[in-house]
Amino acid sequence: MKRRGQAAAVVMLCGWLVACGSDATDDPAPSASSSEDDVTAKIVADEPPTDVVWKPSAVPSGWRQLQTEQGSAQWQVGDSACVVGIQQPAGVGSDDTPTDDEIADQQVQQIGEALGGSGDLDVTESTVMVPASVEGSSAQVEQKFVERSFRSGDEAQGLLRAHRYGDFALIAYTACGNGDYEEQFSASIEGFLDSLTVVLTY
Repeated sequence: MKRRGQAAAVVMLCGWLVACGSDATDDPAPSASSSEDDVTAKIVADEPPTDVVWKPSAVPSGWRQLQTEQGSAQWQVGDSACVVGIQQPAGVGSDDTPTDDEIADQQVQQIGEALGGSGDLDVTESTVMVPASVEGSSAQVEQKFVERSFRSGDEAQGLLRAHRYGDFALIAYTACGNGDYEEQFSASIEGFLDSLTVVLTY
């Protein structure tokens, strides 16, 4: 995020699926129940999905979608100095780092700089559970996202949630200036962020 009101660069997620050929007579298709068990086992083992995306709910009336790079979405909240955005970066890699916390801290740093300097940024750490569904399955789970509440000076404030899935990450955030955060957050932003769900593909 280079300046206030502009989203950080985002790369559209591209999933991959390795196809394995088999003889139907030698390797019968798994039953629905065994497929469900398979997916559940992968989720419990925290295996990275082959693809992951945000599934946003209806955007509140009065929000205006802003022009962003392909693969991202960002809205101005009415005529306020608040923006809300979702990001789905890929290419995180296969190393143990960056962790959820490191991804969140890096994004908050960038937003803080866009809000006019991060030297006085006051950050509070927490976690939040986000609902998730699995593509092609009835499995419903909750995923733990790290959360950062941040403030810069008296008028700039925001919130960010992030979680890493192997090579992918999901990030949702809001940032406000002019002291607009508290009013706009309770009026519509909190409800929108809480309505976001994750769609996993294995």
